[in-house]
Amino acid sequence: MVKRDIARDKEIAWHESGHVVIRILNGDILKHVTIEPVRGAAHGHIKYIEKYLSEEPFNPDRLRESARAICAGAAVDMMKIAERDCEEEVPCDCDDIKMELGEMEDSTDYEQMTTRINTLLELQGKGDPDRWNPNLMSPFGILLEEIWEETIKILKDHWPTVEAIATSLLEHRTLTGKQIGVIYEAIEMD
Repeated sequence: MVKRDIARDKEIAWHESGHVVIRILNGDILKHVTIEPVRGAAHGHIKYIEKYLSEEPFNPDRLRESARAICAGAAVDMMKIAERDCEEEVPCDCDDIKMELGEMEDSTDYEQMTTRINTLLELQGKGDPDRWNPNLMSPFGILLEEIWEETIKILKDHWPTVEAIATSLLEHRTLTGKQIGVIYEAIEMD
């Protein structure tokens, strides 16, 4: 039997709950979320159907929403670090929750996010030739910073829901789309 790392489970639950909340707000259809390793990965997983896939595939608003959903996990990670460092409750009032993508660069989230952002830039005629080096002064970096700030604001506005989903994930390890919907409605419709 594999020994569970409770601290790691908490990190994964919080991370995945960020993705879940933004995906709900985007109107995506959630199938399930889990903190169990999937397909050999050492982290959780969310299964969803992205709304924009059934609409105009290169709609800039939907691509931006998708990029926010992808960076939401890292945003929650940084918010929890800010909570610890600021010794304040999340959502921490620290105005400057830094975008730290170093650990994310080798992840699927980072690859998906860079694809969405580069597609947006190409649609705007601002394609970034150095797409894998997000210099914050490049068009890629500027758009990434905007999306990061939007994501932080949305997560702060919906923090009770992020917290409720993370708590339920820790308890049940996997939540169905229906269970997520019940949690969301209980918090957001209150």
